[in-house]
Amino acid sequence: LPIKQKVLAEIKRVFGKRAEEAIAVAKCESGLNINAVSRTADYSIFQINAIHTKRFGSEFMTSWKENIAVAKRLFDEQSWRPWYSSDKCHQLAYK
Repeated sequence: LPIKQKVLAEIKRVFGKRAEEAIAVAKCESGLNINAVSRTADYSIFQINAIHTKRFGSEFMTSWKENIAVAKRLFDEQSWRPWYSSDKCHQLAYK
């Protein structure tokens, strides 16, 4: 399978009923680019900031599967609030 199909399948598996929202946020954040890195040190599919290495380690910065897993942990704790500061994507984060 192409990488984007693998990414979509993993988001669906991890987020379950909330997968549609998660996919919309991930597409907006990175275009599902597993190698995306912003100038503000946000990484991979869900553009998770490097500040989260203190809690989750650094694997989410280089592993797209771990990036999805950490995004789900953040979502479980705070809903879509961690993505609120993303100006272009914040409306997706508050459905």
